[in-house]
Amino acid sequence: MLLKPPPDIYGSVLAIGGGSPTREGPPVAKVGGFWSEPNLGLSYLLAARHVIEKGSVEHRLNEVALPVAYLQRHAYEVALKGVLEASYRLKTDEAWLQLLKADPRAERPTQTKVPPQHRFDELLKLLAGALAEINYGGVPSEVQEMSKRLGQVEDFEPTRLRYLTLRSGAQSFPQSVLLHVGETQEQLEAVFENVFVYKDVAGANENLVTSLAYEGMAMDQALLKFVSIDEL
Repeated sequence: MLLKPPPDIYGSVLAIGGGSPTREGPPVAKVGGFWSEPNLGLSYLLAARHVIEKGSVEHRLNEVALPVAYLQRHAYEVALKGVLEASYRLKTDEAWLQLLKADPRAERPTQTKVPPQHRFDELLKLLAGALAEINYGGVPSEVQEMSKRLGQVEDFEPTRLRYLTLRSGAQSFPQSVLLHVGETQEQLEAVFENVFVYKDVAGANENLVTSLAYEGMAMDQALLKFVSIDEL
């Protein structure tokens, strides 16, 4: 049995299209720039789906299981850090707005940077704190549950899926384990749909990313009373 059909979350990835085979040689792809900038988290998630489906059809899923698991965990990490970045920006812009009300020439405060952290438990702590500082209701329970699930897959060692030997010198997988990559894929896609994918709707159906985006747009409108659009 292959994966269930995906929810409608990949539009921002598929919209840029391209990457077709060429007459002269192997396929090529274009990335970067305004029109070829994909949603990176969804790109990794979509790649994981394609590898699972291809590996299943060709009965080679065991051979690609670790790359699949890594694609899944990186898709999730990118999504978490994207929310963290948006939360930090809202906090910074709120502080800037208050400064501008007192002094129209005030410079934007330095924004907190998302750290090069890979452990989900640590990222969740940072996200919970960042959301609290902008008076958001907290980290959604399904995000917490997925963080725990993916953390257990890698045994809370982010490099376990990348190398056959850990930094300590121990084997990453000294014994056989089952990686439920298909189930994880379907659950991850549901989390992306319910939390991490922007939906062009405001109100009761907002998810976390949509809510932060609308807050960001409202903040931009408030700031434009004091600064030019180029300064945002």
